[in-house]
Amino acid sequence: MIKYRLEHLMYALKFLDAGVIVLSYAAPYFILTSLAFHLHASEFKFMMLDHIWLLVISISIWLMMLKAFRSYNTFIDRPCFNISSLTKACVASILTIFFVSMISRPGLFDLIFISVFCLSTVFFLFTERYIFNYLLIHRQKYHQFCRNIAIIGAGPSACYYSDQLFSHPEWGLRLCGYIEDLIAISDDQHLKGEMLGKINELSFILENHLIDEVVVAMDFHQSHSLAFIIKTCEEIGVDVTLAPMPYGADISKVYYSEFNQMPLMVLSMTPLSQCQLMVKNIVDLLASLVLLIALSPLMGLIAMLIKLNTPGPIFYSQIRCGLNGRRFYMHKFRSMYVDADQRLSELLTQNQQSGPVFKMKNDPRVTSVGYWLRKLSLDEFPQLINVLQGHMSLIGPRPPLPQEVLAYQASQRRRLSVVPGITGLWQVSGRSDVDFQKWVELDLYYIDHWSLWLDLKIIIKTIPAVLQGKGAY
Repeated sequence: MIKYRLEHLMYALKFLDAGVIVLSYAAPYFILTSLAFHLHASEFKFMMLDHIWLLVISISIWLMMLKAFRSYNTFIDRPCFNISSLTKACVASILTIFFVSMISRPGLFDLIFISVFCLSTVFFLFTERYIFNYLLIHRQKYHQFCRNIAIIGAGPSACYYSDQLFSHPEWGLRLCGYIEDLIAISDDQHLKGEMLGKINELSFILENHLIDEVVVAMDFHQSHSLAFIIKTCEEIGVDVTLAPMPYGADISKVYYSEFNQMPLMVLSMTPLSQCQLMVKNIVDLLASLVLLIALSPLMGLIAMLIKLNTPGPIFYSQIRCGLNGRRFYMHKFRSMYVDADQRLSELLTQNQQSGPVFKMKNDPRVTSVGYWLRKLSLDEFPQLINVLQGHMSLIGPRPPLPQEVLAYQASQRRRLSVVPGITGLWQVSGRSDVDFQKWVELDLYYIDHWSLWLDLKIIIKTIPAVLQGKGAY
């Protein structure tokens, strides 16, 4: 219920923001008609109706920018009246509105109208946010329309949760006290509230205190009481929220789900945006199909050159590890002699790469045609087939060999938590000139900060990286 309360506050703020923008649209009428523009009110009203498109577009732009600059995250990690996020959103909105309006080739009076409208919006928006924030804090101070919370537990998790409540008075959540059997608090932990009683007295406490919601923040050794707590709250009609121990997992993304009416908490180590992941998959399929068709003449020429250069097959297929270690055959144009795998053991002492991977400049196993294929990354083209098969993506960490994975440290295996790609941060950062540890760091950075925008930047950087051929061997 706490989550829904914060969501309601966010929706209320969005509604108020939209109302402020509409109010600001009327401001030029009162300001400009009072100045020396000698414009009749009826004429100005007609111009306001003529510019109604500006109001519709502006509402969308302002709300979008306020969301983009995290102004609606105010109830989670920042105060409602946050000057920094509001200022950035206002500047971005004004620039966007002027850019859109310039398409219609506005006259001088139109520009004045738009300027007054934007400045009025900024003034009213800051005023509205300040008043809204003040009322929320004032409401908490005098316990008006607050939701009363009781925390079951008095350990680290309970202290962490109570600290969050006191740090955000604008949430409108009032801590009534704690319910706990055994109090074991370290010196650096201080309970910010009274003790209401023990867990076995929960029914009596709920009947004699005005409590809207119980937050269960017990330590693991007390979990045997959970069924009793839920049953008691269910009988009396008080909401229950389970607050797990703050694990301190920096890379995990937490979300909540349900399976056959069973509540689940999921700690995901990979990107959560299903919408963006769906877009990425669609782009992978369409782009790989288009590229295969467009590059088919060049691929035919490469195949002919390989066949004329050395005896052996045109393609080289090798077992690689994909998502979570799934094995698949990765396809490449053959750039080495057919006995390259058998000769690898003779060259291990000349490995020029750290870690479990093998890289060597002037590798004697590489053919003359293969040298240029590797230099320009043309040998990677057949991997577009792997993308169509779903084994790979256009962007992602490179798929390792099974023997390389066996030599991984535990933290390095997280490279396998996403679908591997043809190109990635490693390829645009120097390729084989980058040592293995840095290679892993780049891949983990990609996983932790993945977005469609990051993929686009990697694609743009891949083109000059391929043309320069740096680190390609």
